[in-house]
Amino acid sequence: MQLLSLVHRLKLLTCAAVAAGWLGCDGTEDSSSAVASEATVCTVVSAGAPWWNEAFPRQTGRFHVELAARPSAGSLDAVVGLSRGAASQWSRLAAAIRFNPAGLVDARSGGEYHADAIYPYQAGVTYLIRFDVDLRAHTYSVWLKTAPYESYSPLALDYAFRTEQASVTALDTAAAYLEPSHPGSLDVCDLAVVQDDTTANGCLTAAAGGGFRNAQISEASGALIAHFTATPGAANMDAVVGLASGAADGYNDLAASIRFGATGRVEARDESVYRADEAMPYAAGRSYDFELIVDLPTKTYSVFVAPSTSFGAYIQLARDYKLRKQQQTVTALDHVAAVVSSATGQIEACAIENRSPPGLAFAREGQYFTLPLAGGGALIADDARTQRLDGAGRTVGAVPRGGVTAVDASGNIYIASAAGGALTVSSLTGAFVPRWSRTYAATGSAMAIGVYATGEIAVAVGDGIRPGQLVQVHPDGSEHLRHDLAQYPAMAVALGSSDYVIAYPQGAGVAVEAHRPDGQLRWQRSWSGTFTADYMARDPSGGLVFTGTFDGAVDFGDGELEPAENPESPLNTFLVALAPDGALRFSRHVLTRYPTGVASNGSRIALATVYRTQIPYMELRMFDAAGAQVWSYSDGQGLREIGFTGAVAIGPDDRIYANMSPKFYPGASAQPWPFLFAFDP
Repeated sequence: MQLLSLVHRLKLLTCAAVAAGWLGCDGTEDSSSAVASEATVCTVVSAGAPWWNEAFPRQTGRFHVELAARPSAGSLDAVVGLSRGAASQWSRLAAAIRFNPAGLVDARSGGEYHADAIYPYQAGVTYLIRFDVDLRAHTYSVWLKTAPYESYSPLALDYAFRTEQASVTALDTAAAYLEPSHPGSLDVCDLAVVQDDTTANGCLTAAAGGGFRNAQISEASGALIAHFTATPGAANMDAVVGLASGAADGYNDLAASIRFGATGRVEARDESVYRADEAMPYAAGRSYDFELIVDLPTKTYSVFVAPSTSFGAYIQLARDYKLRKQQQTVTALDHVAAVVSSATGQIEACAIENRSPPGLAFAREGQYFTLPLAGGGALIADDARTQRLDGAGRTVGAVPRGGVTAVDASGNIYIASAAGGALTVSSLTGAFVPRWSRTYAATGSAMAIGVYATGEIAVAVGDGIRPGQLVQVHPDGSEHLRHDLAQYPAMAVALGSSDYVIAYPQGAGVAVEAHRPDGQLRWQRSWSGTFTADYMARDPSGGLVFTGTFDGAVDFGDGELEPAENPESPLNTFLVALAPDGALRFSRHVLTRYPTGVASNGSRIALATVYRTQIPYMELRMFDAAGAQVWSYSDGQGLREIGFTGAVAIGPDDRIYANMSPKFYPGASAQPWPFLFAFDP
């Protein structure tokens, strides 16, 4: 979007020129209601004075003009408009608004003045005015408001140019004039022109035969979460709304797009064809909410859609569709474009925005066990496949085996999964070349895997909540020994390079124990109080972090943590860090409802939580080694923040990986829509 400032900084000159009737240096000007600017630039146009004209760069397409106007009386006959060349008479104005003698604002349409709404004006009030002009259609709209933070109100929508200017092909001047028969003056301030296709309500309207219409959004170069509503003007039309790098003027400029098709259904572009994973009929005049989550590293995107009146009943229209074939090398997206290719109809796209949270590096649909790797990148695994990602989030290797993963000091990969009473552990090189695979008798699912410094592999197997066994195998895959963990009910487990750690209820509190690979106790810590230790993680130095919730006061050794509540729910999450020998590093109260995961790279700690009242909100936090919060993703930072977090991981470079399930809307409770998001704080 190109902003063309059209003002000379006249306000900076001496106010001696006021006597000439050209400069508005009135000290009574209300700066709070003026257009935001470092220096307000005004011209006072008085009744009976010559026409005021201000030239701007020649416009031949769609553009909008913004200015502020302040009448000195409530019964002026004052006109502000746009012309081709300097205006010296009314007939030269193609688009114009009038502060009329009856005390109302109206606009010129063809041969007369009228308005779509009754809009009275008052003396001394500054009115912010926007003209949305379409020279190809020879139409314009006018919007008004009285404060920068307000939304514009429509005064005149799609009015025809003045009859004498019905065929004008360019505009390049703003003009104003006051009839001498109605005394007073009009301050005209802060004139600016923007070349774009949006209207003051933030909408794009594309009509049959009108070509592409574009709106700029903030640029995204890793992942883009885009939102818009779209309203088709006719049934069985052919209208497309899509995302592009730069303004689109052809279909091949659209990287990802949706279509209101001639079949009466909404579809999405999958590389070379339009299709949909679920049928979504559409109706003329009905608005539809769209969320597009685009992962630029993998050149894929997903689409969610719901009728705007359905209170969140989204369906997933497209899952992991490929970007258009001609856009497979695109590295950033910054525009939303709309076009109608059918002979009739129009499409209106509104509420257009980039909802990507700050630092979002990539977005993968699905739930993954994530293991960050030294030197950048990560291993991500679901139930069916394990992938190696580079630092940009691109897949550089994959194997058709899923589960939980670990890497040893030589870079060898270990994947563990369990089903039907059998635990399978596979070993591969860093390039996914198989080394060995073994199966062991074990009941439950693989919950965690780690590699000791000796090369032995340990796998915790349980019911998904509580581990029941710890199976340890030699570096060649032969079974070594097992530890019975069922004696520790309702516990969490973490695996390090020299031990395994368990947390479990003990008496009127909780105990945390570290055991050597042979099962011998290394150290134990215990605390009294009503709390749970739900998630634990080891850092590379052997330190431990754990998190949970407490219902009463608890002291981990550096001061009592007191319960806290908001009117709707308790906010009693805690975070504790221990040194490799079990000594307390810090404890702190985190004001949120409950945690869903924790991870540490030694210098930073990542904590995933949910702030829940009647609606769940996703939260991520990062702390330093002393427990000070250094980064957060929480309320108001994109993704519509409604939804749930899951497991979290943190890499050596402080990149945070989190399983997150955005809901898009409070009522969207039927589906979780999980994604793996990577953040660079």
